[in-house]
Amino acid sequence: MFNSLRTRLSFSFISLNVLASFVLSVVMYYISVNMFITDFKYHKLSIAKFISTYIDPEVHKKFNSNDITKDITYNQYYKIIKKFYNQEINIRYIYTLNYDSKLNKLTYAIDSNSMDRDTIWIDSDFFSLNASIKDNIINIDYNSDIYKSNFILPVIVSSGSEKMSFIFSDNKQKVSTYINSEFFFEISIINDSLDLIINQSKLNSKNRLIESNVVIRKKEIPVKFSYSSKVVKNSNPGMDYIESEENINKIIIILQSNEDYIDEEPTDSNYGSFLNAYSIIKDSLNVPVGVVIVAVDDKNISEFKKQFTIIGIIVFFITIIFSISVSLILANYFTKPLGLLINAVETLGSGNLEALVDISSDDEFGRLAKSFNLMVSNLKIASEVQYNLITEISQLNDSLEQKVINRTKTIHAQSLELEKQIQIAQKIQSSLLPEAIPYISNAKVSFKYQPMMGVGGDFIDFYYKNKDELILFICDVSGHGVPAAFLATMVKMTIQNCYERMLKPTEALKKIHNSLIGKMSGHFISAIYCSIDLITGVLRYSNAGHLPIIQITKDGSAKYISSKGRVISEILPVKVEEQVILLSEGDKIILYTDGITEARNSSNEMLGEDRLLAIVEENYTQTTNELCNIIYNSVLTFTGDNTGQFTDDITILAAEYLG
Repeated sequence: MFNSLRTRLSFSFISLNVLASFVLSVVMYYISVNMFITDFKYHKLSIAKFISTYIDPEVHKKFNSNDITKDITYNQYYKIIKKFYNQEINIRYIYTLNYDSKLNKLTYAIDSNSMDRDTIWIDSDFFSLNASIKDNIINIDYNSDIYKSNFILPVIVSSGSEKMSFIFSDNKQKVSTYINSEFFFEISIINDSLDLIINQSKLNSKNRLIESNVVIRKKEIPVKFSYSSKVVKNSNPGMDYIESEENINKIIIILQSNEDYIDEEPTDSNYGSFLNAYSIIKDSLNVPVGVVIVAVDDKNISEFKKQFTIIGIIVFFITIIFSISVSLILANYFTKPLGLLINAVETLGSGNLEALVDISSDDEFGRLAKSFNLMVSNLKIASEVQYNLITEISQLNDSLEQKVINRTKTIHAQSLELEKQIQIAQKIQSSLLPEAIPYISNAKVSFKYQPMMGVGGDFIDFYYKNKDELILFICDVSGHGVPAAFLATMVKMTIQNCYERMLKPTEALKKIHNSLIGKMSGHFISAIYCSIDLITGVLRYSNAGHLPIIQITKDGSAKYISSKGRVISEILPVKVEEQVILLSEGDKIILYTDGITEARNSSNEMLGEDRLLAIVEENYTQTTNELCNIIYNSVLTFTGDNTGQFTDDITILAAEYLG
């Protein structure tokens, strides 16, 4: 397809013009859309500012009960706000809030919105929606969307999310709501009116308010169910502002900053996703006493983006058509002299050393023709020398073969020497590991260590000279082989000093960090330092970015003990915290490195923390030594490699508190 230079040049010119056209279209789109969005936001914020300036702050403070709706000033303000609401088609809500700085509390004051039919409202700190009747069926309104058939609403709480399911009956006149298969409430159409049933209580036009609780992810959430008749405002003066805690805190922060504000992007609220403009209502001392909120539907922005995208595509294709025409003309102009050069090169390739090309121009093509003619002349001379060179190269070839043989022998000898050095390093590292496990009163200790290569970066140690205390230590140096083993050796030298000085866990890890400054060469170390009081069972430990400890109780319950801490490196200062837990008689703890959890099987799946925990729970009755071997053999089975040749070092340290 691209054998012709003319084709390649044409393609290059076209590609360049396509790229330029694309960049131009994108820049035009970006500038125009940003200008539109800026004007759009400024307009909505100016509405909020006008309302906040128009309102008397001292009068606004008094809008704290439903009786105030009969006040002349209140209705004057309401009509102004309602006028903006009716004129601006993309405004979804306009309302004002009073702010009690002493109680740090927000309450409704003026609300422009009212429903055109009877409505049931369901409000909480985590979700809000409403139900009404239209065309003799139930309509659920959430996030500006109307649902008339089954749907699922995710309820996001601080600890996660659950599913709230809405199940419609066949005739769409009844909706049953469930949270994780547990019945929550039911809405029905009875005599052309809505009824809601929850916990044997009924909400309707006579009983207009029910307050209840629902448990989601073990958190009890208050929910308010209210019934409002058509033309009645959504909220009344003095009512608590109902929203998520996050959005309430956001408004309070804006009030405390005493600066008007508009969202950069649409914000999720209990009632949907809107672009909100906030303008502060300030008293005579410039103290914020309330806020005007204009909630805008961003569909206009989306529509403008869509229209301008179409314009950009049209401009792009017009530019492409023009660029193709220009590219073909330029390609023909540049490739015509090259045709003469190609013919001359083909003649030279056939063996004719008399091939010359005649191009009289002074541009690059003319200079190329002169260079070609000079090359032909030099080739004539080179052909005369070629025979002599071939003879000389043949003689040099015999000498080169002998040099290769000698170099191969040297490399083999160096390889044997390197292998001996690794064996020596392996013996040195093995000597750093505990030689034998002593008798320890009130505790048992076992370990399993298998480096990926002859030497590795994993290291374990324990210390027992004070009969009342057992110290356990594990670390993992990044990388493998001799560099990692060398760092692990330096850790051993430092940790012994920590034992003798009886340092606390956090002090020991900081001591290791200080001793390795300037020696880590880009490596980092994760480590855990544990101290067990053998009399009381109190375990004190600090974790420097290592995997969490596994604790196994006597009854077989196993869990990970999470802790905070940063890995030991030269880039950042060490950051560790001391944690304390109490071990009971028969409790076991397991320390390990990521060679266990990151071991992969033939499907490239990792063993992972869940599988490791399951292995430990299944074998909790075994001794510490048997547990170490079972975990090691489980990794072998999972990876399908019975040779023990892993992709990372394997290290396990287990201890049991006997009480």
